[in-house]
Amino acid sequence: MRKKLVIAIALATVGLSASASTVQLFDATPITDSGFAPNIAERYVFKDASTTVYCEGAGTAQLRTTGDDGNNLIVDNYVTLNDADGQSICTGGTDGLPDPIAGTNCFSSGSSSGVHHGKDIEDVFSSNATAPVGLVDGQNDLTLKLWDWGGVYGNTALELALPDNCSTEPPFTVSLCAAQTEDLGVVGVTHDDDNLYVSFEIVEPDWYLAETHVAVGSIPTNRAGNPQPGQFPFSCEDSGTLDAGDLSFSCVARVPRGDLSGDVTIAAHASVFKLAGDGCGQDTQFASEVFDVNQGFNNDGSYVLPERSDPEAVFAANGPFFSLGFGGELTVGFGAPVFNGPGNDVCIQEITNGRSSYPEELAEVYGVTDEAGSLLGTVSNRANNTGLACVDLDADTAEAVKLVDVTDPTIHNDNADGYDIDWIGACYLYLGDETAWGAACYADEGERISSRGNWGTQFTYTID
Repeated sequence: MRKKLVIAIALATVGLSASASTVQLFDATPITDSGFAPNIAERYVFKDASTTVYCEGAGTAQLRTTGDDGNNLIVDNYVTLNDADGQSICTGGTDGLPDPIAGTNCFSSGSSSGVHHGKDIEDVFSSNATAPVGLVDGQNDLTLKLWDWGGVYGNTALELALPDNCSTEPPFTVSLCAAQTEDLGVVGVTHDDDNLYVSFEIVEPDWYLAETHVAVGSIPTNRAGNPQPGQFPFSCEDSGTLDAGDLSFSCVARVPRGDLSGDVTIAAHASVFKLAGDGCGQDTQFASEVFDVNQGFNNDGSYVLPERSDPEAVFAANGPFFSLGFGGELTVGFGAPVFNGPGNDVCIQEITNGRSSYPEELAEVYGVTDEAGSLLGTVSNRANNTGLACVDLDADTAEAVKLVDVTDPTIHNDNADGYDIDWIGACYLYLGDETAWGAACYADEGERISSRGNWGTQFTYTID
């Protein structure tokens, strides 16, 4: 079974915990030499150890001494984590060496003078004599180095005690595969006494979850043997972790364990979709095609100036602009449907803005679907004192955006030409959807549910 490490597994959202454990780092070394290094520059790495810790959420491990077989403390060492500078963090404490400095990246096991050699641990350290080691959500690669001073006085055995949400065992994950070949992220599985938890996490940019479906044990299929995700009994939506209207890339489905044990079969299906853009004002997608134009006239009935009459001027910012003319209309597209995402979805920049003495210019904005257009709002050159105005779609998507000038001609002079557009932009564009299955991208992860049907897959998870 292929295991792919998730960057930040979503199971942390439900407060799961793995069994607490300890990692042995260094065994106690008997005193072999009573020599002493008079200069701090003579320190050297006596031992080193590396370990990888996987966490479901951030946590703190404790580096602690365990003594030798007789519970005796052997000192004259300190430990650094991931090549932190030991000289400035933990450096002994007597015989001319600087006093120990408390820190999160080291552990000083006592004096270097030999006065603690062979003494019982409790005579030197209190029960909370530990050093914290911060751990992040996901994978933590730790390298610890045990330093000594010139001659070896001996070194106390050390261990790393992990918090409940961390383990040296990697989380169980398989690929989340779209269109049979595109590895978008991972499906992760873990369990406790009451529930099985199946997480979905997309790690590829611009992809999001729309729906999820999970079946455990018995996989619903039709007469032809093809899986029927719509009949799967569990989902993130039922667990309250995938909310409609949000752009979600991770969620967790909770499955009651009941009498599940040993090897269980799991089918994890998701509907996913791809977007361009990440919100208004951050990555605006400019209009790229003109579907219809019906330019109006100046207030006196004359034609709008030619330099203000190219509708493609709205395809980019800070260039020529297009004047609708009084009563004029312009319908534009973006090369893909506009998507109704969080917040506003369409923005328009009017060019004649920021002047309190200039009369107001107005345009109605319509979202055009396959069937009809609906009024989304009215924008003004006075919006936000910058002329930048945004509106929200009232449908899932819009194929085009239409602007209609509704400026009041009675407040403008004869050569006024109505609402002037610098650019029109979409905050999100819908680039399509796919179906995705857990354990489908790699041959060693799972198997097809039906050998003759569609490519839906299932995999095996072991409940200890």
